[in-house]
Amino acid sequence: MELSDKNMDIPELSAALLKLLDSRGYSKSYHYLVSSILHQLRDHCTANKICCYTWEVAEGFMEAKYGVPPGMVGTKHRFVHRIMGMLYDYQRFNDVLVKKRIYRDFPPCFSKHAEEYLDDLRDAWKSSITIGKHKLFLWRLTGFFVDHGVSSYDNITINLLADFFNLLLCNHCSQSIREYSNILRKYFSFLYENGYMKQNFATKIPASPTVKIPQRLPSVWSLDEIERVLNSVDRSSSQGKRDYAILILASRLGLRSIDIRNLDFNDIDWENHQINIIQKKTGEPLSLPLPSDIGWALIDYIQNGRPVCNESKIFVHCAAPYVPIQTLDGILGKYLKRANIHNNRKVHRGMHALRHSLATHMLEKETPIHVIQDVLGHLRINTTKNYTAVDVNKLRECALEVPGI
Repeated sequence: MELSDKNMDIPELSAALLKLLDSRGYSKSYHYLVSSILHQLRDHCTANKICCYTWEVAEGFMEAKYGVPPGMVGTKHRFVHRIMGMLYDYQRFNDVLVKKRIYRDFPPCFSKHAEEYLDDLRDAWKSSITIGKHKLFLWRLTGFFVDHGVSSYDNITINLLADFFNLLLCNHCSQSIREYSNILRKYFSFLYENGYMKQNFATKIPASPTVKIPQRLPSVWSLDEIERVLNSVDRSSSQGKRDYAILILASRLGLRSIDIRNLDFNDIDWENHQINIIQKKTGEPLSLPLPSDIGWALIDYIQNGRPVCNESKIFVHCAAPYVPIQTLDGILGKYLKRANIHNNRKVHRGMHALRHSLATHMLEKETPIHVIQDVLGHLRINTTKNYTAVDVNKLRECALEVPGI
């Protein structure tokens, strides 16, 4: 990046960022949203006689305009925070890291080799989730190369890779960086071993040290808190019937959000009172009993709340188009707020906290660890131990009885 790029004033920087987004095919509506936020930023800076953009300026703008204290960005203002970060990244790197979880085609000049690499992963029986992570990362990597005028592996330089990693470091945690470093080493090893690159860049990528993260007490909701959340749901409405069924599946059976979203009518064995699924994360089958309270919650939603449609997935949007619900983020938070339960003390704030709670209180009831493993559908016992590696005396302060499973 040239020095003049770093010295752009805020209007010039905003215009350059919008031009970059347009060149990458972002929609007109997305352009409009970004443009409106940047316009607010420009007005703020003009009123305060600010010419140069810094992260302190971004934090001051968000606090003045949206009442967001520095370092306290919540879900409501995450998009604005993202735009401020994009502007900051462009100022330093003349580029912006694409974060949206969408899968587009690879650039034609890199497509053949990237697809061959993904085929090798499939031949090695890697899971669809692992392949998806590699695909998304390689799409970002090859897009970065093309944006910087590189259309051949022979033209890749260490400095270009350093710029890409600097961009990653500004947008991801250390755990993600280690994962991306491993993907990059594997990919460059594949290219070198198959004769697609003359130099083995895998040896140039430093190994990320393994950092042992100290265990934290999993988020545990008490019986009273969970009951208050469930009782706060308006089950007379279609959305309430749906949300109640989702919450009770998560809290009573500990199903992952993705498996709740993918729950199909064929997964319910009404005659034998069972739920039988193939777990999305592991690809392994999981069978769980269907207690009466969960069964009646599902029946109430299916018969009295679910819109009439041909979709095989159970949980769909309440308004047309009646497509499967794509995310459960915010459902628990919505009803925690309605039940007047503060959420900021929890490590895990989403639906996964209900899974933690189930595992923790099964341990409190002295349930054998292998039984907890079976209920949660873990492949390895150590994974289950991560959920239950807590002080039992601490658990007794917030004991939750788990219905018979």
